Amino acid sequence: MLSGLQSGESFLADFGLFFAAGSLLRACPYLRKPLPTLSSLVIGYALIRIDQTNLGLAFVVPSLTIAIGVRSWAGLRNISKVGDLSYGIYIYAWPVQQIGVALWGRETPYLELLSITVPVTVALAAASWHLIEKKALRFKPGRPFGNSAPGRARVVSEADLH
Repeated sequence: MLSGLQSGESFLADFGLFFAAGSLLRACPYLRKPLPTLSSLVIGYALIRIDQTNLGLAFVVPSLTIAIGVRSWAGLRNISKVGDLSYGIYIYAWPVQQIGVALWGRETPYLELLSITVPVTVALAAASWHLIEKKALRFKPGRPFGNSAPGRARVVSEADLH
């Protein structure tokens, strides 16, 4: 897939292949069990080894993503104590990656760039959650103002006066 992107070839087919693989895994729950997942990883690895990288990744990435995503991980069970970083990661990842490429160049090895941009993105996401998003949730419709901001004055409506 990366070679298609770098050479200017159409990458729509590559993304379509990933989408189709993920759809197949969704439609056939049996394929998400350990043995089919392991088989998919082995097939994908073999395809990558014989220079069929895009096809191999279509076996590996969706299977591995779902295998990891459906498990309960001890370190992630209580992650909400840290805060909800998902939106911050979503909005900051791309700009941080682009700044990384601009600063260190396109030829920077992927893992080197990733090792720099991931911590920066997570730090920005954490700051965004604690400084902006968590506070903004007080204004979400349907939340009673009296319970959302301890120590602050409650907004009194006309209905409260009667």
